[in-house]
Amino acid sequence: MSTVLAIDTASDAFALALAVDGENVATHVQPPGRDHASQLVPSIETLLGDRREALSAVVVVTGPGSYAGLRAGIASAQGLGLARAIPVIGVPTLEAVLRASGIQDGLVAHPSGRGTFAHQVVTSGLLSSDLLMAPGDDLPRTTIAGEN
Repeated sequence: MSTVLAIDTASDAFALALAVDGENVATHVQPPGRDHASQLVPSIETLLGDRREALSAVVVVTGPGSYAGLRAGIASAQGLGLARAIPVIGVPTLEAVLRASGIQDGLVAHPSGRGTFAHQVVTSGLLSSDLLMAPGDDLPRTTIAGEN
């Protein structure tokens, strides 16, 4: 049995998901508040519950995103990985957005502060450009997946 915890702390709100054998069995979204450091570990403990011993891997978003949030998420993932001797897999934010949205063509985007967005072009369901930065008003007019 495979039990995987996913951690996304790239935004003001953070999200956790737990999958068992590829099926999502639990989620938690912490509303915005920039308190990732104090709320993340208790939220992980609550989400895992009695599945803690079965945990076989941790997936964590690696950025771009909120520096403090990413630091809390990555440190928590690494701590779990070391304590449980399980793999920790980093996934770039925009790759996570692409996989979650399932868009085939357009852009994936994430706020990068001061009205700008990190974004990448998606072609045929794959990231097809380097990481780009632009003010929100300058993003191409196309299908866009991600946080506004």
